[in-house]
Amino acid sequence: QAGGKRYTERTYQIVTDLVYAYRHQGAEVAPELERLLVELKGEDPLLWELWTSIFSVWRRVNEEDRSRIYTLPDNLPQDESLCVVVLGYRLQYDGSMEKELVRRCEAGLECLQKYPKATLLVTGGGTALGNPSATEAGVMADWFLAQGIEQERILIEDRSMTTGDNALFSRALLLRERPEVKQILLVSSDYHLPLGELLFDEAAYLCRYDTGMLPFEVTAVYASREGEGTLNLDRAWQSADLWSMADPDY
Repeated sequence: QAGGKRYTERTYQIVTDLVYAYRHQGAEVAPELERLLVELKGEDPLLWELWTSIFSVWRRVNEEDRSRIYTLPDNLPQDESLCVVVLGYRLQYDGSMEKELVRRCEAGLECLQKYPKATLLVTGGGTALGNPSATEAGVMADWFLAQGIEQERILIEDRSMTTGDNALFSRALLLRERPEVKQILLVSSDYHLPLGELLFDEAAYLCRYDTGMLPFEVTAVYASREGEGTLNLDRAWQSADLWSMADPDY
């Protein structure tokens, strides 16, 4: 067992083949996908359940009507079981926020105003070349404090350098500090949300595989519009992050 993921040499190879075949999604690979899934189920039913769940999310975030990401949902819990997670974006050289990160924060603020009992989790590490002490999450937290969001509502995850890190480190922080959180409202730029939603749900499913407990679900997303930015539906790009996060050596 490595990193809590109980792969054997054979199941590791099956999952590797599955991920790199699944990203193509063409009719020509469908029989191979089915064969690999059947083989995985025979080797490890729990691992099969994990990857069936991940593939379901992967298909959904790329194929469903994405117009929903621009509408703030109004049917989420009005209590402490909800967490608004705002994903970071690289900082300017001096540690100040780029306009895109400000727009993500503004979208997050809308969510917090609509759900005043929700926790806020900001996530992102140090990306300011000229200011090593600045982190995306720290700068974002300062911005939210300036808008009147109470300190006790804010969780800061300031170590992550990738979206996969955002998901895994945020999961650990929520389990430790806010175990009552069961639903996530994920906020990011429109083009980034498919990857973010995929990886945060994957982090939850990995936890269920390792522990038998599903810590939370991404039940809603909300996007800031980035004009020239487009939804990134590149499965090859997504698969690299997805598999690296599930890899026992990650």
